[in-house]
Order: sequence, then structure tokens, then C-alpha cells
Amino acid sequence: MSDTTEMTVGEEVTKNTKRGKKGTQVTKTANSATKVSKVKTKKSDAAKTTRTRKKTVDLDTFMALQEQIAANQKELLESISDTFQTTLSEQLKRANRRRRWNNFFRDVIIIILMLGFGYSVHLLYNLGYRIEGTNIVNTNEIQEAEAPAAEPVKDDDWYLANYSYLLDQIKTDLNADSVSAYYLYSDDYKLSDIKPEYLLNMAYRQVARDQATAASTGIEAQGSTVSAKDNTVTVSVDTLKAKFSELFGESAKFYAGNFSSGCLNFSYQRANETFEAKNQTCALNQHREIIEEIERIYQEGEVIYLISRAGIYDKDERSFYNFNDLFRPVAKDAEQTDFNEYKERLNRYQYQFKKSGEKFYFSKITKLD
Repeated sequence: MSDTTEMTVGEEVTKNTKRGKKGTQVTKTANSATKVSKVKTKKSDAAKTTRTRKKTVDLDTFMALQEQIAANQKELLESISDTFQTTLSEQLKRANRRRRWNNFFRDVIIIILMLGFGYSVHLLYNLGYRIEGTNIVNTNEIQEAEAPAAEPVKDDDWYLANYSYLLDQIKTDLNADSVSAYYLYSDDYKLSDIKPEYLLNMAYRQVARDQATAASTGIEAQGSTVSAKDNTVTVSVDTLKAKFSELFGESAKFYAGNFSSGCLNFSYQRANETFEAKNQTCALNQHREIIEEIERIYQEGEVIYLISRAGIYDKDERSFYNFNDLFRPVAKDAEQTDFNEYKERLNRYQYQFKKSGEKFYFSKITKLD
């Protein structure tokens, strides 16, 4: 609109100049119009500058607002995340507390049930019941049948009653009128030190005992091969060896050789693996006799110790002798039944029997005095 105004004023000035009319008035009017036009132009430029500044301010505001929104969004997200983490942690803690309490109560219940079960078993036991698998058995009904024998008091009397046979097994039946019968009482001997003929004598005594039992009962001795034919007694090596092992154990060395037993004098027959002796009678212990009695039997570990007193009684002299001096009596004018009265003057011996498996076997004899 200002451009239109400027052209109109110009045309009017030109017309007035050409016409030469009203010069001074027209000139003033033109100047006035020029000033108005300049004022309007300035206003128009100011308006344009204002609009440009407004656009610049609006853009800065928008950018600042956008940054503020972004910052608020980030802060909001961080706040939401922190809140979520805090809430989740609290929920987990609560869940753990509940779980711990649940486990605690479960354990308490299990302990109470176990105590109750144990107490019930205790009551049943006191009432005479026991649990066998899924069954409850009244032990009072079978107690009499199942009750083990009471452990015996193993005192001297008990050992005498149960182990005195050990001494009887190793006695010989040699003629006491002969000095050879005193051999075992003369010194200390280990099993391996004893002459074989004395060990064979002990073994044959067990064979003869089995034969005597078989004859009296009519039952043949198991595993025994003893025959009396043509006035000859024959014993197989196997039979004697079996009894030898029963007395001295499997580890004891068996020697086959000649030996005597009572009136029988056996000779070893290598060709047929037998022992043979002429069956004859003789007078045994006609004048003298060996007397031995047990004083005490006791056990230490796997060894049984047997303590005895032994001496010689002379029937003709009515006297007792010990094995230290066969010519000077320790008691005169005595009866054989007076043994206990004079036993302190006789010899004292200790026999040792070692356990192997479930049996005790002779291992040593010691002369104590």
C-alpha cells in the first residue's frame, strides 16, 4: 500500500510542475508526502524486524522446551526404574522372609514328628515290643525262647570245670617205675622241644580212648583204623596223625617213629604206613606212680595258663618224692591220699595252651620250682 501511495504523490507532483501551477504549495505538499512515505517505510521495516525477531524467539523457546521435555523424560524414566528396583527388592525380601519362616516351620514340624516317633518306639520297647520291618512284635511272647544265656562268671571254679581236660589230654601212660616216665617233669619244654615219642604217646592215648568207647557202646570210632589181629595192634599213620593235630594244631610237625604206650611198644612200618605193636600184658606202676593235680586255671588274652602240683608216690615206702631228687623223699609214712598235705614240698608247673580258631592247643610247659 505504501508503494501505491508513493506513485500517486509522484504523478501529482509531476503534473503540478508541468502545469506550473501553485509551485510553492505543491512543493510543500510533495515534501510532506515524502516524509509520510518515509515514516511509513520505517514502520514497515520495523514490523518486518519484529516479525523476524519473534520467529527467532519462538525457535529458541521451542528448542529449550524440547530439551526440557527430554530431560524430564530421562528423569521420569530414572525415577520409575529406581522405584521399580526398590519395590522389587522389597518384594523379594518379603518373599525370602516368608520362605525362611516356611522352612523354619517345616523343620519344626519334622523334628516334632521325629521326636514323637522316637518316643512311641521307646514306649513300645518299654512295653515289650519291637519293630520288625512293618510289623510290631511283642518280645514278651518270645523272650523266653530268644533270651541268651547269662554270661557266666569266669572265676577259678569256672575254668576248672571247663578247661581241666587240657591237662588230661597231654598226660602220658608211661610206666612210672621207669625213669623215662619223668622226662616231661624234668625241665622247661616248648612243644617243638619235646621228643616225638612222647607226643606220639599222647596222641595214641586219644586213639585208644576212642577205641575203648567204641567197644563199650558198639559204635565204631569215626575215622579210626585200628586192628588187633594175630596178637598185633596196628594203627594207621593217618589215624594217629589226625589225633596229633587235634592235640597240637595243624601247624605242629608230625614225626613218624617208634613209641611206647603202656605195655605196647609200637614200631613204625614205612612200607604200609602203619604203627605195629605186639599185644602183651605187663605190670605198670607196680611200685611208683606219678600224681599231679591242678591248682588253678586262668586266661590272659589268647592263652590259658594251667598251674599244677606234681610228685612221685612210692607205694612200698609210703613216701613222696619230687622230681628234683629221686632218692630222697620229701615226706615219709604218708598215704597217697595225703597229697594235699604235702603238695607244697612237691614241684609246681605251668602249662600254656594257645588259642587257634576256636580251640586251645598245648604250646609250652614250665617248671616253676
